[in-house]
Amino acid sequence: MSVDSRLSTTYSPVSSDTLELLPLKPDGHDASSSWWRRRGNVIKFIAGFAVLVAVVVAIAVPVYIFVIMKPGDVPSPSPTPIVRRLPVIVNTWPWPQVAATGWKILAESNGTSLDAVERACNFCEDNPSVCGFSVGYGGNPNADGETTLDAMIMHGPTHDVGAVGCLKRIKHAVSVARGVLEYTYHTLLVGDDATNFATTTLKLPEEDLSTNATIQQWEAWVAAGRQPNHWKIQPSSYMSSFSSSLPDFSHDTVGVVALDQYGDLSAAVSTNGMRWKIPGRVGDSPIPGAGAYVDNDIGAAAATGNGDVMMRFLPSLRTVLNMGAGMTPSQACKEALSPIVRFYPNTSIALIALDRHGNYGGACAGVQESFTFAVQHPDLEE
Repeated sequence: MSVDSRLSTTYSPVSSDTLELLPLKPDGHDASSSWWRRRGNVIKFIAGFAVLVAVVVAIAVPVYIFVIMKPGDVPSPSPTPIVRRLPVIVNTWPWPQVAATGWKILAESNGTSLDAVERACNFCEDNPSVCGFSVGYGGNPNADGETTLDAMIMHGPTHDVGAVGCLKRIKHAVSVARGVLEYTYHTLLVGDDATNFATTTLKLPEEDLSTNATIQQWEAWVAAGRQPNHWKIQPSSYMSSFSSSLPDFSHDTVGVVALDQYGDLSAAVSTNGMRWKIPGRVGDSPIPGAGAYVDNDIGAAAATGNGDVMMRFLPSLRTVLNMGAGMTPSQACKEALSPIVRFYPNTSIALIALDRHGNYGGACAGVQESFTFAVQHPDLEE
C-alpha cells in the first residue's frame, strides 16, 4: 500500500535526445556565452516563479490522501479527503452529554485525548441514569446482587493500556484503569486487588455501588427462580427449571474515542457488565482489542454489546486494522462485525471508529436494528 498526494510532482526520466549540447571554448565558456547568460536568467526567473506558485497552492489547496491497494488486499473505498478539523470526539449511544464533557477538555489550549476520554466516561460513572444504568453504580447487579465494574483506557502515542475487571466498591472505574496505565507496567488488575490498588495507590474512597433499586431488582429476580441466567448447565442451587432459549444479555457500554489538536488518539470504555452475571465474570471492555483499541498512525475503535461474544473476535482491533488497509471507519466496523454474526446471529453488537484524519463512523449487527452514537467536532459548532 502506498500513499500519493494531490500536490505531488511526477518527474520523467531525461534522455540524451532531449538535451541541447553546446560546444565549449578552451577558456571554459561556451560558443555563445552571452546567449547562455540570457537563457540562464530566464530559467532562474521561471524557477523562482514556479516555487512561488507551489507555495501559494500548498497553502490554499487542501491536501487529499489516496490509498493505492494491491491485488488481494481488502477492497478499499474511493479516496478519502482530510476534511475534518481537529479535535474530534465520538461516543457510543445517544448520550451527547458524554461527548460534550470530553469536548470541554479537548477545546482547552492543552487538552489531550487521554484526558478527554477519561472525563467523558466519568460522566456516565457519575450519572448512570443518563447512560441507562449500564455504566457505573446503581445498575446491572450480578447473581449475588453486587454491582461490579469493568473499564479500560488506551493511549495512542505510547500504546499503553490500563484496565480493571470486576472492580468492586470504587465509583470511577476508568480512573482506576488510568492509574494502572500511569503507575504500573501492568495492563489489567481485577477484583478486590484492583480495589486495594485504587484505595492505597490512588487514594480513592470505597463506596457501595448498590442502590435501593438494584437491591429490589435482585430480590425480584431471586423470587422468580433466578431466571434468566448465564448458566449452560444449571447448578442445583437454581431450583427452577432451566431454559436453553435465554434472551440476549446486551447492554450499553459507554465507549469513547478522541483525536486531539496534536493529532493523538485515545480510547476508553466503562461498564457495569451484564445483569445477573456469574460473580467474577469479566467482559470484553477491559480486554485490549475487544472493548477498544488504538493505533496512533491509523485510528481508534470501541465496542458495545454482548462482551462474552465480542471478546472472542477482538472486533476493535480488527476495525483499526481494516482502516489501516484503506477502509472508511464505517466500512471497517461493518467488516469487523461480519464474523461475529456468522457464529452468533442473535446477539446485539455495535462499533464506533475514528481515523487519524478525523473521519468517523459506526456499524451494528445481529438483532440490533439501529445504533446511534454522538459526535463533536469544530465544524458542528458552526
